[in-house]
Amino acid sequence: MANKWWLAAAALGLSLLQAWDSNALDSEGSIKLLIAAGVALPALTIGLTRHGGLRLVAVAVGVVLLFVSRAVSNISMPELALAAVFPGIIGLLDNFVSLQKRTATRNGEA
Repeated sequence: MANKWWLAAAALGLSLLQAWDSNALDSEGSIKLLIAAGVALPALTIGLTRHGGLRLVAVAVGVVLLFVSRAVSNISMPELALAAVFPGIIGLLDNFVSLQKRTATRNGEA
């Protein structure tokens, strides 16, 4: 259980660093809210569920929110969409590891 929250914290931290590097702090207030939602949604999904499909939907919604905020903002944020890539990769890796553990348990390898 705690492992999921460490992964969620890592995904959130990496996403926040990428958003900061993309000059998200210089954007307008409403754009900051869109960015915060786009960054937090995938990370929270990693912490709250193990369902791979739900995680994929959360990452897709996060990417859309970040692209919309990038398109609407007056500030140039060229790498902002990368902020949603990190939770996606972490979520996929976690899903892969848990599938490997389940397969090993079923085969009596654990």
